[in-house]
Amino acid sequence: MIYRRAIKLYKDYEKSNVLTKKIEDAQPEIKKFLENIYSYILTNELNFHESCYYFDIYFEVSGDKSDRKVMNTLLVIFKESTYYVDNSDIEEYMKYLDDCLFRFVNYVDNDIKKEGITHYFSCVRSVIDNVTTAKVLFKRSQRLRNSLKLESDVLVHYNSLLKNSKFGVFIDLIQRVDDIVSKDCDFIYFEPDDIQTISHLNSKFDQVNEKFEAFSSILTSSENRVCQEKILEYIKDEINKIKFDDKFDYLNIKIKGIRTCFGSRSSRLNKELDEYINSKKNKIIDDTVIELNGKMSNFNETDDECVQLLMNITKLLDLSSFETMKTILFRCKDNIVKFPVLVYFLHQFIKSSKPSLDNQQDKIVNRIRKQFKFLINHSL
Repeated sequence: MIYRRAIKLYKDYEKSNVLTKKIEDAQPEIKKFLENIYSYILTNELNFHESCYYFDIYFEVSGDKSDRKVMNTLLVIFKESTYYVDNSDIEEYMKYLDDCLFRFVNYVDNDIKKEGITHYFSCVRSVIDNVTTAKVLFKRSQRLRNSLKLESDVLVHYNSLLKNSKFGVFIDLIQRVDDIVSKDCDFIYFEPDDIQTISHLNSKFDQVNEKFEAFSSILTSSENRVCQEKILEYIKDEINKIKFDDKFDYLNIKIKGIRTCFGSRSSRLNKELDEYINSKKNKIIDDTVIELNGKMSNFNETDDECVQLLMNITKLLDLSSFETMKTILFRCKDNIVKFPVLVYFLHQFIKSSKPSLDNQQDKIVNRIRKQFKFLINHSL
């Protein structure tokens, strides 16, 4: 206060050489005064607004608001005094955080403003643990942006962090779906494990779909598309994590409700999801075709070898479906047709008629027909 009064008195006589000399003589005391203020700010646990009060005095006395040391100190204090403490009242905390940022950007240059804004969004993300809070706080951040007077490059930085924070929060929220579904999931003991696994998977995806639908109200169209891409990545990752007891269980994967967040069934992302799932299924089918063709490359049409190969096909049929085996065996047709006994039992799978058999082949068929007649009689 004394200094301020002195400055006002000096204004009327600032062209006086005598008074100018007196002010110059007082510079050591002024410097000491500034050092004391700076030291006081550093050594006392002040909140951000209290610190700003003393910095206002500092800047008024020094007449220099571009001191990088002071700006960096202000940044440190801004960070240290605005971290979210668990169990704090969120509304009260966000008001304090918004007020601090609003005040902070008026003190510092653009580079340090960007650092402060980065910290601000880190704090916002630390508060959010559900979609409702996310919607409220991101709308609040949008309103705050409109009230801040930011230069173009700082505004670009703010908008970029706002957008990326939305993406980060959305990913965090869908990753937490695992815990929610695991707690709520009731296992049905008479259902096969693979069916329960797929049901559990779709339950998680339904939760993600609900979160996306709620979250989309605060997304721009471009942000919406990015979140859809993130969901597709999440689905692929979740499918990759599945460990079935048998590889053929992958053929039963059907993704249901979550597809609605990709738009129509014929949308690009739904088609990409189909391609991804089918690629895994096709790999299983391709490997099985190679395996069966390999077994038929050195095949001899004897009782034992026919039984062994047909038993192998029966096992594959149990693990998959008739439609899948139709696909697999049709692709093995060039090798199957070399052996009339195999054609006799598998002709419906390979879209062929019953073959003509010689005496030896007819005897083999009669001996094993009872065991494998279901392959002939099943209507496809």
